[in-house]
Amino acid sequence: MLVECSAALFAEDAGTHDPDINTNWPREYGQDRFASGIDDPAGIIQAERAEVTAYCANERARRFYARHGFAAFTVTATHAL
Repeated sequence: MLVECSAALFAEDAGTHDPDINTNWPREYGQDRFASGIDDPAGIIQAERAEVTAYCANERARRFYARHGFAAFTVTATHAL
């Protein structure tokens, strides 16, 4: 289920706003990547903050996160070379 949720987010957010992103990453690598974090006892921490990302142009995602209590913390600017 985690892989499919991640795949849906990749398709909607990155797939729409970044043509260079591999939108199949969750299905190709997600299961192993997510499982490695769960199975690693050193990876178990008590998180004090959760972070999410969304493209600036994805107003829908930004509103969704804001409704769930997330606030902007950093801004990253890019420039194509």
